[in-house]
Amino acid sequence: MQQSFLKHIRVFHACMITTIGFLSLMYIESYTSPIQDDILERGILTINTYPLFVSAINIGGLIGSLIAGPISEWLGTKTSLIVFSQLGTIGGILLVWANDGVSMTFARGIIGVYSSFSLTCVPLYNIEVASKSSWKFYGGIQAMSIRMGVFLSYSLGIWLPYRWLAFVYLVMVVFMNLNLVFLPESPRWLRKKGWNEKAEKAREYFFDVTKENTALVPDDKPEEPDSAKDDNSPKLRISQKIRSYLVWPVIRPLLVSCTMASFKTFSSNEYLFTYAAHTLAEAVSINSRVAAVFYPISLVITAIIFLLIIHKVNWKKLLILATFIQAIANVLLSATFYFSVEMLRCTHETGSTICDVLLFAPMPLIMLYGFAYTIGLGSIYWWLYGKILHHHYIKISAGIVVFTYFASCILNQLIAPLIVEYLGAFVIFLIYAVLCFISIPIQCKY
Repeated sequence: MQQSFLKHIRVFHACMITTIGFLSLMYIESYTSPIQDDILERGILTINTYPLFVSAINIGGLIGSLIAGPISEWLGTKTSLIVFSQLGTIGGILLVWANDGVSMTFARGIIGVYSSFSLTCVPLYNIEVASKSSWKFYGGIQAMSIRMGVFLSYSLGIWLPYRWLAFVYLVMVVFMNLNLVFLPESPRWLRKKGWNEKAEKAREYFFDVTKENTALVPDDKPEEPDSAKDDNSPKLRISQKIRSYLVWPVIRPLLVSCTMASFKTFSSNEYLFTYAAHTLAEAVSINSRVAAVFYPISLVITAIIFLLIIHKVNWKKLLILATFIQAIANVLLSATFYFSVEMLRCTHETGSTICDVLLFAPMPLIMLYGFAYTIGLGSIYWWLYGKILHHHYIKISAGIVVFTYFASCILNQLIAPLIVEYLGAFVIFLIYAVLCFISIPIQCKY
């Protein structure tokens, strides 16, 4: 009994440590929202260069994702996370000490390379060391860490200047690095490389081998293609490896995962993460930083609810329902921003009570969106894609999915501000609503 409890504690500790990678990533990605006014007022960046500063982390992530899959397959998930988290540390140090926009943008680019390995390795490591019965729980933990990262960034941003916000990120990454050293490598990866003795030790570290159903080779994954059976043979030519990859059992889950990664990005969440304070300032006549904190608060509360209910609900139905609510929330946000910007500010001077109420309408609607996003795409996706990808090519496929995610983020963060500037915030939310509706039939393919 004590041994079994100890092994559960070890798995929990390992997953919590690696999940700090998600926490730190979302913290540093979303901190561009609370520091925007401070950075622009100091003249470090201009309104024209700020979108590049915001997107630098995604550009770095896009570059890193090209090698994240092959390297994590070569070095292992834990080792890759340790090696490339040093880039996160270096980027954090540069971000703390940077005095100009070029240095800060470069620092976020370096952090972006690390973030690609975090998004690739953390979900896979957690799935590979946890029992299948606890996958949903640790998926919920990952979702919680993402929301907590956003919440910490927004809430600390009320009081701390941009340097101290970056220092908090640096502490997170260093703490994760120190703890990762003491964790075993994934037993599934060790066994795949032929290190059976090390794999067995890692397996015994995490699992009660007499009781636990381990995740070394998940039973619900499709069988590896016949052409890939001899994948480890040195005689297998590159062309044969490519042909073994281009088969429907491998391609289908990859296409679905990549498509959903794009829809996840173009659902307005990434825009709200980055520009929530600025967006709310258009319609809410209180401190924009304070107003923006309400969004991550809704995310954290919903993440707790998600963690409690995920074992009791059908995840596919929950995902579809949540996406539908996201679409409705985006439609309402579009209408609210249209009327608040075009009409309500003009009539607010009359002292009308109804105008005061409508000026605050974006806040509850954004919180409604955050609720739907957290119980849907924001939480389910990050553990689901690691679960449905073909296990024989899971790290290569995960790298492709992460590449798609970062490419979508770059497009979104570069295009969305232009649409808002020239057409208005209501247009971008209307576009997001349409994309949410389109994504629902694709979710049925999971």
